[in-house]
Amino acid sequence: MKAISTLLLICLATNLFAAKVDTIEVYSTSMDKMIKNVVITPSKQHKKKQQYPLLFLLHGAGGDYSVWIKSIPALTKYADQYGVIIVCPDGKSTSWYFD
Repeated sequence: MKAISTLLLICLATNLFAAKVDTIEVYSTSMDKMIKNVVITPSKQHKKKQQYPLLFLLHGAGGDYSVWIKSIPALTKYADQYGVIIVCPDGKSTSWYFD
C-alpha cells in the first residue's frame, strides 16, 4: 500500500509542472471568421505575472493547426524548459497565410 501511495504522489507531482495545451478560436477581422489555434503555455512553476516570449509555429501546405503538437509532443516540455508560449494557428491547407 505504501508503494502505491508513493507512486500516486510522484504522478501527481509530475503533473503539477506540466505545460498546458489548449485549442482556442480567435476571431480574425481581416478574414471575417474564427481561426483555430493550439496554444501551449508553460507550467505554473513560472511566475504568473511574468511576460513570456511568444513563438508562432506555422504549419506547411496540407497541414492544420494541430500538426505541430501531433508531430512533436515534446513542445510541452520545451514550453516549460524555456518559459515560452507557443501558438500554432490554422492557415488552412493552402492559404499560405496571405488571407
